[in-house]
This record gives sequence, C-alpha cells and structure tokens, in this order.
Amino acid sequence: MRTTDDASAQLSTKNTSHLEWVAVDNAHHLLIGALKVAPPATHPPRPFHGGGPQPKIDAEGYVVAALWLADRVQKEVDPRDKQTFDEYVALARRQLSVGTDNKEKQKDLYSADAKKASRIPCKVGIWTAHEAANWAFRPIYAGGAARPAAANVARFLLKNDPAALPSYLADLDALCIHLEATSTLRARRQAPKGKVVATPWRGITDGKVSHWLMRLAGNKLALLAKQGTRWQLIEGTDNDVLANVPDTLLEAAAAAAIPPAPKKKAARPG
Repeated sequence: MRTTDDASAQLSTKNTSHLEWVAVDNAHHLLIGALKVAPPATHPPRPFHGGGPQPKIDAEGYVVAALWLADRVQKEVDPRDKQTFDEYVALARRQLSVGTDNKEKQKDLYSADAKKASRIPCKVGIWTAHEAANWAFRPIYAGGAARPAAANVARFLLKNDPAALPSYLADLDALCIHLEATSTLRARRQAPKGKVVATPWRGITDGKVSHWLMRLAGNKLALLAKQGTRWQLIEGTDNDVLANVPDTLLEAAAAAAIPPAPKKKAARPG
C-alpha cells in the first residue's frame, strides 16, 4: 500500500487562477483538491463551509469520506471493475465496524493500490481500503487516500457528467462540516442518542467554531455547543434545541434547521 497521495501528480494544473482565494476561504483539503480540477463557475458560493476556520476532520472521518465518495460513483463502476471495487469497499466498511484494534484484514487492506486500476470509479473504491488502513494502522497518513479520491471524482464528473459537478462540490462542502461535527463528538466523548445523519449548520464565535447543529435519525436535532470552557450536547425537538443558540446566531441556525417550505404552484385559471 502506498502512503502518498496517488492522484496528486495527476491533478490538472490548468484553471488555477482561483487557488489564491480558495486558501483565503479556509476550505478543507478534501474540497480544495476537487476545486483544483473544477471550473470556478461550478464551485459552491463563498465563503466555503459557511465561513469560519478550516474544518478539522479526524482519521475516522476520512474513512467515512472515502466511503461517501465510493457511494457517489458506485453506479459508474465499469463491470470489469465491479468485483475489485466491491471487495475493497467491503474491506473498508468492515474495518470501520470492527475498529482499530482488529488486524485480521491488515494485509488485505495494505494491498490497496489505486495505481493498479485505470478507471477512476475503481480507483475510488480502492482508496476506501487505503484510507481504512491509514486510520486503523497508520493514522499519520490520514486523508492520504480520501483527498485524491475527492479530486478524481470531480475530474470524472467534469468529463462524463459536467451537469452533476456543481451539486457534487456543494455536497462535498457540506460533508466537510458534517465530518468535523462527528469528529468533534468523538474527541469530546459525546454521543447523541440517535445517529447523526446531517450537520446543516455550524456557528462561529470570535473566529472559532462554537456550535454544530446536527440532524439525528428520527428527525430530532442535536446541538454541540461550547458554554464557557465546557462543551455541552443538547438533544430534542427543533424548538427545544434552537432555544440554546445565542440570539446573535439564532437566525442562521434556524434557517439551516428549518428550511423554508416550497412555494405552492399557482392554480391555473379555470
């Protein structure tokens, strides 16, 4: 298994006039890699990640990102690559399930080498196992497979389905916030009662992240918030949770948690 970013040398160096402001916006490296190969017109609106500092994602979060990327291209996998793709994705999911202490499939995970594949969707599947191995056995290399995978998905869409590129980049932007929230939950040893399925908003106070608003399975909300020197996890209905957001941030939090209802179509005149 390689420990470097396999795709870094393949990234397009064209269309890089936007890179200066990418860095200014503190975009996460998962997103930056994809932005480098995507035309600026397809990028999410600035500021990326809703503003604030660059998101921080732990090693486990990168495995989740790699699997998310594999799900994104699953339908595009060439039939000739399907067995390889499925086997490596299954290895990554298994390792994520059993944890870092289980070394039963270490050798199989270490066999993940995306350079042995020629088609991008297959490479993305292989990178999931590479990233799982990074997390479980070599966390110093965390992100070394997920980052090139994100960039290569953008390259694949640009060539094969350019209309899907803007939504992919927007979803990747949002994913970085979600992975930061779940990474912080793990770091703070906080665990909501329900599964965290989305993180629609994060709040910034004095230039630092002070709040993450998360949607849980069952349509409940959870808020991880810093109160003084301590982090507190609050769960409940939308109104109960939003009541704990400071007034200065409430409008943005409520807008993210409760999107406006779709407009009804005007009735046709009889």
